Amino acid sequence: MKTTNKEYYDNFFKKYGAKVHDDPVRFAKIASLCRGTVGDFGCGTGTLADFYDGEYFGYDISSVAIEFAKNTRRESAKFEVGDLMSPKLQTFGDFDTIVLAEFLEHLEDDAPIFRRISKVLKPDGRIIISVPNGDRVPDESHVRSFTVPELRKRFSKLGKVKFHNYPGFRERILMTIDLGQKNDNLISLVMPVKNEELGLENAVLSCIEFVDSIVISVDDSSTDNTLEVAKRYADILKIYKWENSFCKARNFAQEGVKTKWVLALDGHEYVESYPDLEKYLAQDVEGLEIYVVLENGFKFHFPRIIRSFVKWKADVHNYPLIKSRAFYNGFIIRHDRENLQSRDAVKLRDEQRSKMVIEIMTEAMKKDKKNIRPYFYLAQQYFIQKDFKKAIKFYKKYLKYSKHKGERWLAYYEMAHARIFLNQKLRALWDLANADKEIPGRWEVEKMRGAIWAMVGNHEKAVKHFVQSFSEQVGNFTYCPEKRDNAQTWDFIGHCLYRLRRINEAKIAWERSLELERAKPEKEQDKNRLKILERMLKY
Repeated sequence: MKTTNKEYYDNFFKKYGAKVHDDPVRFAKIASLCRGTVGDFGCGTGTLADFYDGEYFGYDISSVAIEFAKNTRRESAKFEVGDLMSPKLQTFGDFDTIVLAEFLEHLEDDAPIFRRISKVLKPDGRIIISVPNGDRVPDESHVRSFTVPELRKRFSKLGKVKFHNYPGFRERILMTIDLGQKNDNLISLVMPVKNEELGLENAVLSCIEFVDSIVISVDDSSTDNTLEVAKRYADILKIYKWENSFCKARNFAQEGVKTKWVLALDGHEYVESYPDLEKYLAQDVEGLEIYVVLENGFKFHFPRIIRSFVKWKADVHNYPLIKSRAFYNGFIIRHDRENLQSRDAVKLRDEQRSKMVIEIMTEAMKKDKKNIRPYFYLAQQYFIQKDFKKAIKFYKKYLKYSKHKGERWLAYYEMAHARIFLNQKLRALWDLANADKEIPGRWEVEKMRGAIWAMVGNHEKAVKHFVQSFSEQVGNFTYCPEKRDNAQTWDFIGHCLYRLRRINEAKIAWERSLELERAKPEKEQDKNRLKILERMLKY
């Protein structure tokens, strides 16, 4: 067993030096999980001591590594050379935290180590484990590999297991075990997936810190490495044969889940935020409506967190059959097929979904002409396909019967959008007026009004409406079709003022636009707008 081979490790550290395992990101994260007196087993050159400022004891079999540690780490840290099974370890007292970082993969049998841990760790203590994620850190001294489900299954009997996401998780799994605490078994991540190799891991890691179980159902017709990625993370792995129904796929994936709640997530999505999650999971409802944000900024409410017994309905545009719900606006799911799904997978998914929506909704419409759902979904589908005349046609049919204010508002808003593409700008203004009757004061309506007046050459009115769009109405809206972009709005105002020959005011608007554009995260900045604004402000 190489980990007991002192000569091997002495030679290793002589060759690679004190900084061989330095990883600021990983050790900063490990340090944040430490508490009280820390015993760092297999500490190597003691990197953790420079990130954790509490009482620290480092142990390693290599005298070369410990000599490096004593010479390079903080003076108050204590280091010892020796076998971790030595009785001498007990003389340092009980530990609050024991760290096993990049250690277990070197052991063929770690049972003796954990028996030893039970004698030197407090009954309510914490174990922190960091190991390579499968085979992603190749090393000749590794004798084992690990996956998330294997680790959860093995260590849950010791206490509460939690995995901790950080930028290096794809290479090295990081987890804690809190002795004496029960696992919550509160919420499971449930994912039916097909050709999601690019995004699946990102989706899982976005919620790995708060889910108690991961269920992944892989479509048997997947042609990429989705199944291999799923094996790294799925506590329950299923294979599904497609039956031309999205609700059947979701119900199959969800079947047998033991936790109280389920989070339904697709492979090209990820969880962006989840503040106060436990508080919302304590509510006596069957579903929690959260926000889903699409690539274009379109945002809408939908019950993606549901009780595990709830079933899904509808072959396309599937939805859970819940009897009670609560709004959880802080929980946000981002939809990102552009970056987290291959082009071929996106194309196949779009073709499949488009065909299913049109066929199934057309059939449903024929069966019941007063059923509003087919009209709404057909309108949305034709809008996506840029068949704007058909989109308007079905929105009009939907509006004839619907009483849902949020959806009626969206129907009028998207009809206005469609009319702009059809060069029916004045009729678009009429649709916006109707949208305003459904839900008054929405900023999106004011901004579109400004854009329309600018297109027809009435720049005075355009400026007025653009300025009014800065007032954001507060409330729980079913749909938010645009992401606010004040940098863009100030740019539009600048162009209108320039056309009105109010040059100095235009420059002030463009300066504000430039300021806001630069303040965005770099990946969200409009590079072309930055260049144009910088060039125009020079004159």
